Amino acid sequence: MSDLHQLVLLTKLAAPQTPSTLVERQHVLERLAVRGRVTLITASAGSGKTTLLSAMAAEHQRVAWLTLDSNDNDAIRFARYLIAALQTLEPALGRNAMALLNGLQQPAIEAVLTLLINEISVAQLAPIVLVLDDYHWIDTPVVHTALAWFIDQLPTQLHLIIASRTVPPLPLGRWRGRGYLSEIDANMLRFNSAETAQLLRQTLSDLPDQATIDWLTERTEGWVAGLQLAALSAKDRANVQQLLSGFSGSHRYIFDYLAEEVLDRLDPATVEFLLATSVAERLTGALCDQLLDWQPGTGAQMLVQLEAAQLFLVALDDERRWYRYHHLFAEFLRFRLQQLDPQAPTEYLQRASAWHAANNDLNTAISYSLAANDHQQATNLIAQFGRDALMRGEALSVRNWLARLPASQLSQSSHLALIAAWSQLLTVDILGIEEHLNQASSLLAALPQAEQARAKAEIATIEAVLLRFGDNIEHSMRHSQAALELVEHDDLVLRGILLGNLTVSARLTGNLTIAVAAASDAVTINQRSGNTFAMLLAIADLGQIQAQQGDLRKAAATYRRGIELASERGWHQVPALGLIHVGLGEVCYEWNQLEQAQTHAEQAIAIAQINGYLDIATDGYRLRARVEHANNERRNSQASIEQALHFAQRNNVGRFVNEVQATQARMALILGDLATVRRWAQSVQQTAWQWQQVSAANTYARWLIANNEPAQAIQLVQPLLQQTLKYGGNRLEWLLSLALAYAAQNNPKPAQTQLEQALAISAHEGALRCFLDTGPVLAQLLREGTSYAAQRAAIVAAMLQHSSTASAAQRLNEPLSEREIEVLKLLALGHSNAEIAERLIIAIGTVKRHVNNLLGKLNARSRTEAVAIARDEGLLH
Repeated sequence: MSDLHQLVLLTKLAAPQTPSTLVERQHVLERLAVRGRVTLITASAGSGKTTLLSAMAAEHQRVAWLTLDSNDNDAIRFARYLIAALQTLEPALGRNAMALLNGLQQPAIEAVLTLLINEISVAQLAPIVLVLDDYHWIDTPVVHTALAWFIDQLPTQLHLIIASRTVPPLPLGRWRGRGYLSEIDANMLRFNSAETAQLLRQTLSDLPDQATIDWLTERTEGWVAGLQLAALSAKDRANVQQLLSGFSGSHRYIFDYLAEEVLDRLDPATVEFLLATSVAERLTGALCDQLLDWQPGTGAQMLVQLEAAQLFLVALDDERRWYRYHHLFAEFLRFRLQQLDPQAPTEYLQRASAWHAANNDLNTAISYSLAANDHQQATNLIAQFGRDALMRGEALSVRNWLARLPASQLSQSSHLALIAAWSQLLTVDILGIEEHLNQASSLLAALPQAEQARAKAEIATIEAVLLRFGDNIEHSMRHSQAALELVEHDDLVLRGILLGNLTVSARLTGNLTIAVAAASDAVTINQRSGNTFAMLLAIADLGQIQAQQGDLRKAAATYRRGIELASERGWHQVPALGLIHVGLGEVCYEWNQLEQAQTHAEQAIAIAQINGYLDIATDGYRLRARVEHANNERRNSQASIEQALHFAQRNNVGRFVNEVQATQARMALILGDLATVRRWAQSVQQTAWQWQQVSAANTYARWLIANNEPAQAIQLVQPLLQQTLKYGGNRLEWLLSLALAYAAQNNPKPAQTQLEQALAISAHEGALRCFLDTGPVLAQLLREGTSYAAQRAAIVAAMLQHSSTASAAQRLNEPLSEREIEVLKLLALGHSNAEIAERLIIAIGTVKRHVNNLLGKLNARSRTEAVAIARDEGLLH
């Protein structure tokens, strides 16, 4: 918890202390026994929900507590506090999820909760009960939806108790039907006559008769707060029986009457204290001193006295430094304060805001300023501290603050306009950002010179990122370079953002030298700033660029560095790691290490699913489709590429869709399915190809060759190869396409020249798969060559092995995968499922699945028959 002190208010994580006069309610406590996944307690204020739960928490060691308030409608803040509550019992729990929350990119709350669920599921934990008290403060649909999903996936080690004044909009009917839900309502919380008598006995020296107790219980409907107020008002009175038997009316009238009775009996100093401090949701001595302009220490003494007098004060921590009033009592006090002096609440709220701002509690300070309608103070606070909140991932909170300000306030502050622009950029709400930037620019002259320079740098940074979002990639790259000149050298935050944007935009425009330098600088800057999460993103970018340059070994080393860094930090599910797994999987695929490539693809897909990143899911499924295709798993490959296309279309980024469709066409070309390739080619034939579009342009070139148009293929590829040479990209695919085109023209000399260059690259970087995916024409060219004999021999041997296995498998109705062939060979040797699992280092269930697949594909009724058919088909050679 020590690293969270700056972000989390610890008093929200402590169960309130049980009052010294506690009525034993064993029959109600028994209903809190863990049943199903969640217990819901709904009842009006003052019904004893929190007291009941604090009594339960005092009896059990494994209870985590979170008291909610209106600020927790920010999904990021809600998730952070939920994790922090669990960490009061298990400090190591939720580290990956908290790392994701603290990253530069604002994650989806479901992604954070998924990480948390996974950590709980694999941890060896004793059962935990998590209390979410005062849930009625939550009114944001995204938090309700996320919590409902969290409960649907809840591990058995965790049980939730939700206490609320109102019935929350959660799927209660579904949970009841599934047996997930236990419920306690107001009827169950009402005091009976025996409990009323026990409460009165603890407070009054003279107990009224049983008839009066029964009448009071019935009249108040067992409402705990009403009974407490009744007991307090009758304390030390001579006519207890007459006073108690005279109550009538609704709860509101009872509350008003009793509260006035209490106040009328107190001395003026105490009344002044109660009224002044009623504006604060939480009280501590120093805050009380500021509210009343008292000498230091006076407020703390008064809080102790009020607690001893049982004046509806609830301790929020074991040290009794923080308190709150009973909700109804606080509401009455605020009402009385407004009646006595309409200006007083505003003045006290302003003082409370100033105290919290001085003590670095930004959320509370701004909330109090807004409650006081002190828009200028709220504006000043947001302008001063809003950027810090944005960097903590609380963009939604900032947007909520800004939404509560009059539009005129935004038009008066350059800083505020910039914060508004950042808050929208971080939540990917682009519409209106330009207006904020124009507003900020128009107000620059009012700022001091040093602040003007920083504001100009911020405007330039936001504009650079906006250009990339609008697909103006080249302008974004140039704008990023220009903006870097405006940013101070020690402004690591802006420099890191700009370098990241420059890396992506330069890579997309093919300026790899610029992209490598930007990514390397981003790694260094993020390391200097201590932002390991951002450094991981920069490492992913750097590896991708190195691979695009053809430096496969260097790219693999970079990706592995990123994986090691993530492992050291315990970040097993962060989004940047998904990008790294895709990159390393692509390298492994090119090295023909198909099993490793498959593993990295699966890891990337898992991370993407957890975090909701569609671009990583697209790339992960596309890689998996290629691996499955290489393994002759045609049905699986088709399903994976369809999934990739689905996610690309959901992401609504044309570049992603085009890449997936090009991969589909390339796989069809390998199979000789020219009709499918023709349909794809007709949809893209008007494209102005760029050299970065390696997969799509080479697929189109090879379609031209297959369509007996080698001259057009050469005309397409040669200028793109020249661009590649200019920018330092990978030439291998272009060279192979030219070799095939010249061979199709019966022009062996230039074909061999291009092939020799391709072999030189392959020998240096270990590239293999691009040869295997090319086809039999290239195999013939390889046999005819003389240079790079060792590399030729390795490629030819791999092609022959791949061709032999594939050709035998193709004779079946559905081809066998390489793994299925391995299982088949072990079956032929008489190995059991357990022995096969041990040899292949896979689960027995996986072996059974492979055996069932084999029986289906070979149309065999038994393992013996499957082996016999396989021998006949030549699959066991």
